[in-house]
Amino acid sequence: MSINGEWDNTTNTFHNSSVGAGNWSNITVWSWNATGDGNMSVINVSDNVQAPATPIATPIDTIGVYQISAGNFFLKNSITPGL
Repeated sequence: MSINGEWDNTTNTFHNSSVGAGNWSNITVWSWNATGDGNMSVINVSDNVQAPATPIATPIDTIGVYQISAGNFFLKNSITPGL
């Protein structure tokens, strides 16, 4: 397996990697057939995925309803005048 150009030759069935907001993770996976003398797969599977960008914070200095969304997350906040 190759992550962002770095080879990781293990038998792990998973790999956790952090790339930071807005950055890319490029993965390529090859398989190994251990039957007989063993051989590497002829083709691979790969994908290039970009992490969601950091949401732009809205200054909360006025009364109103503010909404922020990033990827699968959604925040809705209401600011009301103090008593």
